Amino acid sequence: MNANLLKTEDKVVTAGVLLLGLLLFLFLLPECRSKLAFFSTEKSEAEERNLSAEIQTLLNEKEQAQERFAALEEENIGLRFSLEGQEAEFQTLQESLKAQESKKAHAPTVRSLSTEGKVEAPLAAAPSVGNTEEMEAQLKRLSEENAVLNEKWGAQVADVERLKASLEEMGGKHTESYAVAEKNWKAQIESTREQLDTRFESALEAQKKTFQSKVNLLKDENARLRAALQKQTRQQGPALVKSSDDLGSQAKALYARLKEVKGSQNEELVQIYEKINSDLGATSQLRIKFSTGQSEVNADDQARIKVLISQAQEDSLFLAVGYADQSGNASANRALSETRAAKVAKALQGSLENGDVQAVYLGETDRFGAPAENRVVEIWEIKK
Repeated sequence: MNANLLKTEDKVVTAGVLLLGLLLFLFLLPECRSKLAFFSTEKSEAEERNLSAEIQTLLNEKEQAQERFAALEEENIGLRFSLEGQEAEFQTLQESLKAQESKKAHAPTVRSLSTEGKVEAPLAAAPSVGNTEEMEAQLKRLSEENAVLNEKWGAQVADVERLKASLEEMGGKHTESYAVAEKNWKAQIESTREQLDTRFESALEAQKKTFQSKVNLLKDENARLRAALQKQTRQQGPALVKSSDDLGSQAKALYARLKEVKGSQNEELVQIYEKINSDLGATSQLRIKFSTGQSEVNADDQARIKVLISQAQEDSLFLAVGYADQSGNASANRALSETRAAKVAKALQGSLENGDVQAVYLGETDRFGAPAENRVVEIWEIKK
């Protein structure tokens, strides 16, 4: 039993060691990959530097050979002119020597016989022996110089041919090395570009996912806050706006236009409202009337408000505008009208899932006709 227990402990220890080794391998794997990539990159850079140095050496040797070739060409031109001059001089001397020898061999001797039978001197004397020997010596010297020049010319021509062959060989090596280097550079550039594209796409995809996740979180938070605000607004009811400065821009513009209406007749009021609708996108949808001293919204009016909400646009803004007739105390009329407007707005808010509701008191008026017609809250819908 103890032996089995020992074997089990050995297996557990062995498994633990293997697990530890696996974890260590997984931990060191990214670092090893980065080091291998670094060494690979460093090796490629070293090979590229060596290849560039070799190409530069070949270019320098080629440039030196071209300079030497140019110098030899200039020297060959000088030798060519010198050789041509020597050959011309040699030709001239040969022709002069032939002429002298011809004169010496064929010059006629004119004899004049006098009555005493004496022989006269020849017309032309033969050239002297010293002059002929000097010309022969000059010809020999010129022949030797000509041979030396020909030998030197031949050596220069051979050297030029050798340089040409060397330049052609160097050009071939340079072309081959450049082709290899260009191929390696292109392959390295393509590989680097592919790696960059892959890394960029991966990073971009990760950024998209992160951004989308943040957007979704913000949307959820916005929806939660909106729902909480709507719940709170339904519980408390929309706040009554005491001043037109606290209204939104569209509601403020509507309030200003309504404030300008003074004691208009029914037909004229219809035209004014049509103009407001055209300019501001606002429509007078309902008028909720109240009895004297009353502020509660009855069941029929609440039903009418629900129908209005069901037919309205989803994001419309509603403005409950309270009016009072011109009878009684102005302060009491204002307070009662504000209460009526606030209760109508609360009824609107209770039936509205989206959109905003505001309530405002406009003042005492007689624009709607009889006093009972002016104890009213007018519901305006402003389309965004």
